[in-house]
Amino acid sequence: MKKLNGLLINPFTQRIEQVQFNQNDLESKYTLLNCRLIDAIPMPNGDAIYFNDEGLFEEADTPYSNQEGLAAFFIEGITAAPIAGLGLVVGTVIDTGEDWHCKSTTFDFVDKLSFGIIKKEY
Repeated sequence: MKKLNGLLINPFTQRIEQVQFNQNDLESKYTLLNCRLIDAIPMPNGDAIYFNDEGLFEEADTPYSNQEGLAAFFIEGITAAPIAGLGLVVGTVIDTGEDWHCKSTTFDFVDKLSFGIIKKEY
């Protein structure tokens, strides 16, 4: 299975890191995102951001939450609302929907990415 490069957005550490994942392998994405159900947001450059579709339902004291709330990120002009949990940026082939190497770099997010806590009553 071919290894591809992507970017992992981690709101808990407030960092973006380069990661590798298996091409067209859903389990590889689940593992990187530490979840069991994902959704994606398309980006203007053809990349997509995968994220935990159940992120807002996480309980306190999980790896990406604490007593204050859920660690989240927001990308101006791309996400409509903050996303709780990790984000995985991957390249996509529009015609086939296949995974490909990520076109985005960490520099593409410098002025657009913000981190925060989604307050949640437990």
